[in-house]
Amino acid sequence: MRRDATVLLPGVPAPAGWVMEAQLRPFVLAGRLPFQEVIVYVNEVRTLMARLDRPARLRVVVPDGAVAPGAPITLRLRCPGAMAPRDVMASNDTRRLGVSLSRLLLG
Repeated sequence: MRRDATVLLPGVPAPAGWVMEAQLRPFVLAGRLPFQEVIVYVNEVRTLMARLDRPARLRVVVPDGAVAPGAPITLRLRCPGAMAPRDVMASNDTRRLGVSLSRLLLG
């Protein structure tokens, strides 16, 4: 069961200490799926864990040593509680949904 989403970003000259800001919207349903847990990895370095019950803006500092200057940056969002809509409501949608990413800033 796939519960991860990955975004590949181009490299930047000196990424250590930079901040990634992500606007996320969790797939939640009152009484059935009250929150989504999201774990954020930067190049496989765990940087943040949050429980979301409403849209949120998360800020992640790019850890020292996680990204070499100029190398691509892999952002991975793991949602252990991702569910298919058909499993929690009247729906034929079989995709596992955790969070949607609507905005990503790096700087």
